[in-house]
Amino acid sequence: MPLVAGTNIEWEVVDVSNVIGATSGSGPIADPIVQQLTNTSTVIGTVTYRVKTELNGCYGGSTDYIVEVHPLPKVNLPERSVICIGENGEAFTSVLLDTGLSE
Repeated sequence: MPLVAGTNIEWEVVDVSNVIGATSGSGPIADPIVQQLTNTSTVIGTVTYRVKTELNGCYGGSTDYIVEVHPLPKVNLPERSVICIGENGEAFTSVLLDTGLSE
């Protein structure tokens, strides 16, 4: 479906679980919703946004979008790990960090 010039979107945060940074707002339909969401727990958090279109004061239907926010990985360094960097930025020693992430 083509975008109609002058169409805006309005989004409302309708549910939040274990996440900070979600806010309601509006903007041109072609612009993405840009928010920094941070998980505040050790389990997957969620934010539900209700999004609707608006053109010249007329509103379209709304759609709910659920965004999953995964917790930050816990990085465990091997005991007594030391990383040495030379004055030119080269590493003399290294440590493998396994976050458990697949990508």
